[in-house]
Amino acid sequence: MNDASDVDGQPARTVSDAPVARSACHLIGWSVSLLAASAAASPCPGGRFLVQKEDVVSGRPAASARAVVIAPSALTLEGLCGPGPAKLHGTARRTHVTATWRSCGDFHGKARLEGRIGDACNVLHGRFVVPKAGIRTDFVATRSRCGDGVLDVGNGEICDDGNRIDGDGCNADCTPSRCGDRIIEPGEQCDDGNTRDGDGCSHACRSEFCGDGIQQPNEECDDGNFVFGDGCSNCRLPRCGNGFREGVEQCDGTDLGAYGCQNFDADGGLLACKPNCTFDLSGCQFCGNGRREGTERCDGADVGGETCASQGYPEGGVLGCQNHCISFDTRGCFICGNGVKEGREECDFNDFGGQGACDAPGERGGHLACTADCRVSRAPCWVCGNGRLDPGEYCDRGARNGEPDFGCSTGCQSLCGDGFLASDEECDDGNRQDGDGCSRFCGNEHSYAGGGNEPYDQCFMQWNVEGVTPAARVACRDGDAACDRGTDAGACTFLYFLSFNDAFVVLPGPSPPACYNAKIATVALTGASIDGPAALATDDVDHFLAMVAHVLERAGSTVTRDDGTTTLTVDPPNGHLGVCASSMLTVPVDGERVLEVVVTDAATAAVDRDRITFACHP
Repeated sequence: MNDASDVDGQPARTVSDAPVARSACHLIGWSVSLLAASAAASPCPGGRFLVQKEDVVSGRPAASARAVVIAPSALTLEGLCGPGPAKLHGTARRTHVTATWRSCGDFHGKARLEGRIGDACNVLHGRFVVPKAGIRTDFVATRSRCGDGVLDVGNGEICDDGNRIDGDGCNADCTPSRCGDRIIEPGEQCDDGNTRDGDGCSHACRSEFCGDGIQQPNEECDDGNFVFGDGCSNCRLPRCGNGFREGVEQCDGTDLGAYGCQNFDADGGLLACKPNCTFDLSGCQFCGNGRREGTERCDGADVGGETCASQGYPEGGVLGCQNHCISFDTRGCFICGNGVKEGREECDFNDFGGQGACDAPGERGGHLACTADCRVSRAPCWVCGNGRLDPGEYCDRGARNGEPDFGCSTGCQSLCGDGFLASDEECDDGNRQDGDGCSRFCGNEHSYAGGGNEPYDQCFMQWNVEGVTPAARVACRDGDAACDRGTDAGACTFLYFLSFNDAFVVLPGPSPPACYNAKIATVALTGASIDGPAALATDDVDHFLAMVAHVLERAGSTVTRDDGTTTLTVDPPNGHLGVCASSMLTVPVDGERVLEVVVTDAATAAVDRDRITFACHP
């Protein structure tokens, strides 16, 4: 062996006849090449490496494996050299290991072992040298592992069948399979990890069960069968109270056989067993005997203290029982909504107990209404001052009736034409005539601009704003008396005018369609007026809708606001010319508010969509 490559896998050689000096030279050269092989790296972990094919001394085939035990700073050749100083040096490809003994076994003089651990730290290619004894032997050792097929007692193995499978005679931890190791192996019915009897798995790993003919500690008897009445049933001796029906017993505990309340002509319920092992019928129910039993909710007049009120009928009445005794009979309870006034009800649907007229002081007709909770409502009665335009009334401003600024007398007659300008009047020239500059509805007879500054806009709806030129966007400065009608700092209050079917004069130019009077069917606030950063305040929404409803009602229509919406329905559709009104809208400084209104024509299905943005500057 002349170079270090022999250690990396060439066939091992036996003791060399070369002089010791020559062996030492080769040994030194081989060591130098090991140190210069590559840059340092973390060494492989130590462990047990088995030399199986050859003897580390003679190099000849060995009868048994010898272990090379490598620790971080010591190396042992089991059965030959005790622990000797060792060094491990890691490189990028392998780990170099050297160990030196002053004496080793029966050899005289120093002994040395050098080698390389490679193949993923699993194979040691080594050389054992004892110069004075003329020994220089190469060997190959593999890392000892349970399941490698080599018995390594020093590694704690009792067996090694070459695999890591439990239950084949040698388990995955290299210990023999046995009863009590929690592994069910061939020939075993169970294995609970012990060899105790009476816990379901016997000392011989055989399943224990009632009926196997072997009495276990938890069994009173075991006659090898499951026959009742033979002196041993379910591995229990016969006696009342053992939970098993036997002999002349009707029942025992919960063992009722196949019997139930239905076997005793009962309508239901739960059959039980008395302590003397006879049937207990007290839990069975017999519907119709006038006494609640078992699961019955009622029986005849026995309703268990329940009443119509407890069953959700606060008006009272007499609670009964259905003939199956499972549920109550509520037909005798007073029910609001059945159309019959009864109990504490003031009314029920159209039944007012003979008193359905609106004849209270101040009422001039109409009819009473009945609420969903059967209480009388006088809201539909005709009363001046209720804020609703009733038959015979020309206006109704509620609590504001009689105030000059609100244009409606205490008798609900309009004051338009009295020569005094009210807040909902654009003008009042002392008469109720059209064509003289102030209409019969006290609206200015002048041209209004279209919303969004359109030139004609179908003439459905026209706009004007005090102090500014009507356009798609109008602005005012806070405190500017020409356009700010408010007195509070930090906001602009605009006064705007609205006219339906305004017959204004079309200016010269391209011929637009002639204006016409629309049959106004609906008026609605939409889009940015109700959603978004420029949406109107709730009060402004209500003021606009109230203003529109008021002016159209004055023109002869009934206007209703659809529930939960900002849409007004006009009935009958209004086609009056020059129906005008005004309202105010407040905008905070540096803010904007949008009036987006959609009007529909019942006759032509035409739609007029106007949008004006109001801005307030500091």
